[in-house]
Amino acid sequence: MVAKFECQQVTGSFKPRGAIAALGGLPSDARVITASAGNHGLAVAWAATQFGLRADVVLPYNASPLKRERILGLGAGVIEAGGTLEEATEEAKLLADRSGLHFVSPFNDPL
Repeated sequence: MVAKFECQQVTGSFKPRGAIAALGGLPSDARVITASAGNHGLAVAWAATQFGLRADVVLPYNASPLKRERILGLGAGVIEAGGTLEEATEEAKLLADRSGLHFVSPFNDPL
């Protein structure tokens, strides 16, 4: 059996698989938004670049500065909101509803 360590994945975690599944069926003009403390946001940012989509990631204020910089480096927008992932998630859902963005759940996406 051959296994690839999580740290050897393209974004440093196993999250890209879920992000690809969530974004892969979207129209080419879709804009997505998600909330994350880091790894999921990196995966969505990376997957968005693979599909030519625009993505924004809502991070809690205390998110890792390194993760923030990596998300920005992948071309996604970063919005800081809330002190917890739950608060950042609520903000992302509000922004999705207000702006017609496709919300990608960090843990409960149907795809």
